Amino acid sequence: MKENGASGGLCPRTAVCHWKTLVPITLIMLATLSYAMALFYQSGQFHLIAPKKVILPPKILPRGQFSLDQSQVPRTPGTQLAASDQNLLLKTWDKTVFNDVDSTAYKNIEAVNSTGRGTSMELTSFKMTHVELVSHVGRSIKVGDVLQYRIQSRDFNGRKRILGGDMWYATLNSDKDPKASTAGHVVDHGNGTYDAYVLAAWPGNAKFNLILVHASEAVYHLRNIVWNSERRIIWLGRYSFKGNTTDAVCYLQHHGKWEGKCEYPAYRALGSTVFLCDKKPDFPCESLYALNIHRQATGDRAKELANGVEYLYKSPYYEQDVPVANSALRIEGSEFQHNKLPRCKADQPIPTLQGYWMNGKWNSLLCEFGTWTEKSSLTSCLRGKRVVLLGDSTTRQWLDGLIKLLNTATVDKPGRRLWSKIHYDSLNLTLYFQFHPYVIGSHTYKLNEMKEEVDVLNGLNDADCNYVVVISPWAHFSQWTRDSYIERVRLIRKAVIDLRRRCPDVPIVIKGPHAKEHKTWEAAMFASDYIFTQIELINREALGGLGAFFLPTWDMNLAYPSRNNVHMPKTIVMEELKIFLGYVCDTLHPHRVGKNLAVPVLHDIVL
Repeated sequence: MKENGASGGLCPRTAVCHWKTLVPITLIMLATLSYAMALFYQSGQFHLIAPKKVILPPKILPRGQFSLDQSQVPRTPGTQLAASDQNLLLKTWDKTVFNDVDSTAYKNIEAVNSTGRGTSMELTSFKMTHVELVSHVGRSIKVGDVLQYRIQSRDFNGRKRILGGDMWYATLNSDKDPKASTAGHVVDHGNGTYDAYVLAAWPGNAKFNLILVHASEAVYHLRNIVWNSERRIIWLGRYSFKGNTTDAVCYLQHHGKWEGKCEYPAYRALGSTVFLCDKKPDFPCESLYALNIHRQATGDRAKELANGVEYLYKSPYYEQDVPVANSALRIEGSEFQHNKLPRCKADQPIPTLQGYWMNGKWNSLLCEFGTWTEKSSLTSCLRGKRVVLLGDSTTRQWLDGLIKLLNTATVDKPGRRLWSKIHYDSLNLTLYFQFHPYVIGSHTYKLNEMKEEVDVLNGLNDADCNYVVVISPWAHFSQWTRDSYIERVRLIRKAVIDLRRRCPDVPIVIKGPHAKEHKTWEAAMFASDYIFTQIELINREALGGLGAFFLPTWDMNLAYPSRNNVHMPKTIVMEELKIFLGYVCDTLHPHRVGKNLAVPVLHDIVL
C-alpha cells in the first residue's frame, strides 16, 4: 500500500514523501541533469564542457611582507571559448579583478554620509593621486623581489575616489648602471585603490614611474559608446571606368539598413559585416579599385561621438605622469640566479610579469627557448619552409628583420607596401608577407594587393605542409565595432582550425599588439590603448586552444625606453623575432632543444 503517494522508488515504503524530503532530492536531480546537458554536439562529436574553475581573490599580504612567488601577483582571470562558439559577443574578455582589500572605500562613504552633507566627486587627478610602496616598508629591496605599490586615486579637489576603472601604466626604470627597465601590472580593486606590481630585476638604481592613461570616465566612454559605434573609419573609394574616375564615401556596417549603396560582402572573412560605398552614376560597383582614408569625414565622426567629452582625451586627463614620492630605489644583490622556465609551447600561459630590458636585451620570463638568430642556425631551421606573415606594417617589420638575419642572396626585392614574396633558391625558402584589407593609412591602397587572412590560410593546401604561419590582427582594427571585430577573429579561428585539419603540425604564432602614443585627441579616442588591450584579450580568447603560440609584445614595448610609436625601433623587432624563432625552430627541430638556451630565469618564481 502506498502512503501519501509514496511509490517505493525514491522513498522507502515505510517513509512518507513529504515536500521537505522531495525538494532536496529534486534539486540533486536537476543538478545532475544540468551537468549531463553540458554534453553538446560539436564537429560530429560529443564534447563535455568542464565546470568553470572557482577564481579566488588574490592573496594580499600585510605591509612589510611580500612573497617572491609571482603567482601572488593578481591577474585578470581568463575563460576559454569552444571552437564552434558562435557567440563570441559575450564580454568575457572585459574583466577586472576587483579585490576589496580593506573596505576603505565603504568606510569613506559611511564617514561622508554621517556628516549630513552632500558630496561631489571629480575626475581622477594625476597631481592629487597618492602612491606609496607598501611591500618593503622597513626592509631592503633585493634582486628578484616583486614590489607592490598602493595607488589611492584622488579627484581634483583632493578627495579620495571611491570608484575604480582608471587605466594606468607602471614601469621601473634605470637610466644607467645598468640601463634597464620593466613593465608592471596594475590591479583595480574597484573602490578607488589600485595595486601596481613591478619586478626588481637588476642590482643598482631604479625609479618607479606611474602614468594615468585614462580616467575611468574615458574608459566607460570608450567601452560603451565609442567601441560600439559604427562608421568610425570612413574611406574614399576610388572608381575607374572607361577612362573616367570618381570617389565615393565607403564604410563598414554590421547591422541596420541602407539605400543607394554598392555592396561588397565577404562572408568567409567578415561574416555579417558588409563594406558599403555610395553608388555613383555611370560607375558600376565592380569598378572600385582602391581605397584611402577620408580624413575629414572620420574627424567629423570623432567630434560627433565625443560631443561634450573631448576633454577626456586631452591634458590633464590623458597620459599624465603621476608624481611619486620616494620613487628612487636602490636594489641590492647581484644578477639573477638562473633557474629553468617551462619550454615555449603552443597555448603557452602568459605570466603576469613578462620580462625586463637589460643593456639593450630583452630577458623574457615567458618561457625558455633556444638561440636561432645566427645565420647558420637560422638557415638550418627555415630551409625548405614557407613562412607566411599575415598582419600589418608592424608584421612587415618582422619580414625586414628576417631578411636581415638571413643575409642571403635573392633576386626578389622587398618594398611593396601591402605584400612581398621573397624566395631564396639556395635554401628553398620563401618569405611571404600579406597586408589585410581596409587599411587605415595616409596612402592609397589598391584592392588587388590586399587579401584577408582567411583567404590566405584557406589557400595553404600543399601536401608537404612546410609552412610557418604568423597572424597579427590589431593596429588597424580599433575603429571597427567590437561585434564586427569579434566576428572577424572568429572566422580567422575557423580558418586556423581548417588549416590544422590539413596540416596538424604547422607552427602558428599569434603576435600581440603594443601601446602607442597619439598626437591628437581624436587619435587618442579612436585608437585608444584601452581598445588595443581588449583586442589582445579577444585574440587570446578566440585563437586560444588551437595549438598556436601567443607572443605578447605589450610589456616589451611599454618598458622600452623610448616613445611608444606604431613602428618601434629595430632593437625591439629583433628581440621579438628572437622569441618567435626560438619557439618555431625548437618546435621544428626538437633534437636541438637544450642547446644554446639563452634566457635568464628568476629563481623562486612560480609561473
